[in-house]
Amino acid sequence: MKYVNHHHGCSGFVPTRADGSEWAHLLVLNNGAVVHADTETEALESLIPGYATLTRNDVDARRRARIGHAERMAAAVQQRRIDTAISDGRLNPADPDDALLISILQLPKSEPMLLASPESPGVQTPWEGPVGLILVSTSYAPHTDTPPAIGRVSWLDPDDERAYLESLRDVGLSTYWAAEPAS
Repeated sequence: MKYVNHHHGCSGFVPTRADGSEWAHLLVLNNGAVVHADTETEALESLIPGYATLTRNDVDARRRARIGHAERMAAAVQQRRIDTAISDGRLNPADPDDALLISILQLPKSEPMLLASPESPGVQTPWEGPVGLILVSTSYAPHTDTPPAIGRVSWLDPDDERAYLESLRDVGLSTYWAAEPAS
């Protein structure tokens, strides 16, 4: 069962059902709506329409849906960070160096990025740009042959439901709470 409260007012407690039992998952969306759900799947349905109708046994379909969503969300968060850096003067799109940096930040999130130096080809060099990278973990090892980027990097991790909900929280796309820690 899932319940969406569009009149969110956080009171510092976990909302309960009429029978007094607590919801297992609480997800606050960007529009202020609060989703109370029994399962991670129900919580993700609020973000990925049709997610809960994917066959429970088709783990790959659900994973692909999370990965597609993560790639779109990573691009959106990255663009928001670029726009903020431009508005506060850390980036100037008219400057050729900053324009190149912006184009790197806007590379597709579905593709891995290898930040290697000429001295160490094939080895990730830390990203230290004025805007942190937002990347999708499934584009990197152990899911691909590309080592994970290091440095100022935030990750969306759509590999499993709980990790994805927690990573959305960690990059500021939602607020997420679960009654039980991930196993």
